[in-house]
Amino acid sequence: MDSIPLPLPEQVPYSVSFIERVSSAQAMGVVQRGGRDVLVPTALPLSQAAAASVATYQSPYQMSFAFSWATLTAGLNQPPFNQPARQGRAPFFTEITHWYEATRYQTAQAGSVSWGPAAMQYPPPVVPDTVSSAQLGRWRAERLLAIAVSMVGYGYRHHHVPDWNPSVEWNRAHSPKVMADSPSKSWQWVGKGVDCSNYTAWLFNYGLGIALPGNIQAQARLRGDIRPAQGVAYHVEQVASAEDSDQTLLQRLRPGDLLFIAGQAGWSKSRIQHILHEQGPDGVQVTHVAMWLGDVGLSTHAVPLIIDSHGARVRDENGQSVPSGVQVRPFNMAGGASAADIAGSGSASNWYFQHFVWALRIEPIP
Repeated sequence: MDSIPLPLPEQVPYSVSFIERVSSAQAMGVVQRGGRDVLVPTALPLSQAAAASVATYQSPYQMSFAFSWATLTAGLNQPPFNQPARQGRAPFFTEITHWYEATRYQTAQAGSVSWGPAAMQYPPPVVPDTVSSAQLGRWRAERLLAIAVSMVGYGYRHHHVPDWNPSVEWNRAHSPKVMADSPSKSWQWVGKGVDCSNYTAWLFNYGLGIALPGNIQAQARLRGDIRPAQGVAYHVEQVASAEDSDQTLLQRLRPGDLLFIAGQAGWSKSRIQHILHEQGPDGVQVTHVAMWLGDVGLSTHAVPLIIDSHGARVRDENGQSVPSGVQVRPFNMAGGASAADIAGSGSASNWYFQHFVWALRIEPIP
């Protein structure tokens, strides 16, 4: 997904992290309103350059949670969740400085010098006693979304862990082919951030101890009971597809569902529907994934919202260009397909809706 190149930050082994604010309602700007915890998504200033790129943008959206912020983020202020150095997979990485030692990337299990450290496998959360069994599904969904919004401001980067922060010099030395083959997209490899499917994989790992594949194609095709070698066993159900009507889609989706997108140029909703009908899922090349906010997301004009890490500019409902990277964005169902929604003209983008393929719901197996 193309985007407007952003200034490249200097490499620093560690600066600021979402970990420092995710457990703090005050740091997140949470206020009480009508018995719910409400906030406006605000970008974390990861570097001087990143701060400048998002400083002029104010999200028109809000997020409203039924559970208190402390209940949703229970345990995240304790090890290993509050230790940035633990993001990288042990035994290959035990300190953040290890992330920038090329000799540690000797096996695929460790990650790669281009994508950085592979993520550690986080343990499942300890559910607070105040959460009943009937509330558990909702609590899990809101926990995912609480972590998701704490990461607003991270860039769109081809990384496994969000705080991997390689410099231009690192990539020139260790990934010269990547930098040479796509010079206009070299910013996608420099500085902190995650791409779309590594973002959703990170949320399920960090929030629920569920190990999703970071590869977009593998993630999109998960179905049934999954019992990985590490992490929590989980069940994946397809709950909606492009063949559903608008109203059916809205009725079926719940907060925390993953929406998969086929964003190729020239594709349209009708073409996707035809391919699904004639060829089934194997006929579709998925290119993007986002997480559904449902009734947690609030917009002035009742436009459904998603949160994702996106490498292209999308317009919000006020016509403002949403910065690339992790942000809350509109899933507008009005109007026809338009490439201009991504290019940066027009009102709230309907690109997601026009290119939507299917939605998956992922839940731990008891």
